[in-house]
Amino acid sequence: MERDDSTVGTVYVLDNDAGFRASMIAIAEAMHCRIQAYATVEELCESGPMSRPSCTVVDHVLGDGLFGSDAMRQLRSRGWHMPVIVCTAYASISLAVEYMRGGASMFLEKPLQGKQIATQIADAIELDQKRMLLEVDYDSMRLKFDGLTARQKGLIGLLSRGLICKRIAEVLDVSRRTIDIEKAAIYRILEVDSPIELGLWISKLYTLHQNLGHSHSEIAMPEFHPGYLPKNENYSASSSHSFASR
Repeated sequence: MERDDSTVGTVYVLDNDAGFRASMIAIAEAMHCRIQAYATVEELCESGPMSRPSCTVVDHVLGDGLFGSDAMRQLRSRGWHMPVIVCTAYASISLAVEYMRGGASMFLEKPLQGKQIATQIADAIELDQKRMLLEVDYDSMRLKFDGLTARQKGLIGLLSRGLICKRIAEVLDVSRRTIDIEKAAIYRILEVDSPIELGLWISKLYTLHQNLGHSHSEIAMPEFHPGYLPKNENYSASSSHSFASR
């Protein structure tokens, strides 16, 4: 069931109890939120693109052997990363810990007080609004980072640690001019002016990458990590040649 008259945010409700869905609809509408309530995770997943900012209120026991944790995994596999509020009449400390470790933003015991769940919904929507701003920032930074060549990405860790171009050229067995050119290109693309700024830029990108839950497989982590520095500076001739040819 979907209501469209909201402007504050969207509340998704996933619970096989029609009475609970009805009560959540009343609470969300009183908050001037858009509300979409479903009995099954399949219905929710088929409801269309996720509306933002939003949060999801999920029951622990969904029927047919499914639990809220299963629904959370299915939603995340579809790229739905909105905050999740888990509600259950079977609360326990161990279950709460399991859900919080699994990424839930809040764990509440039924029956719920209207003011209690309304406060948690408002907090969750605000949290998603902040995440949206971070995603915009991350996407902009990631676009710049992806504009670097493999060679330039490999240089970032060395430059951000303050190594001078002459020393980097010696380590990699390439000309000083090659390093100067690549350094200038990195600074231009990332819009930084010093090794310190470069280090801070990469640290911010790495932090956003982790905090937004992106897979490490999406990016070459040894090149991406702000602390990247070859363990052994005595590069072989073959590895130096490989670097110069990338």
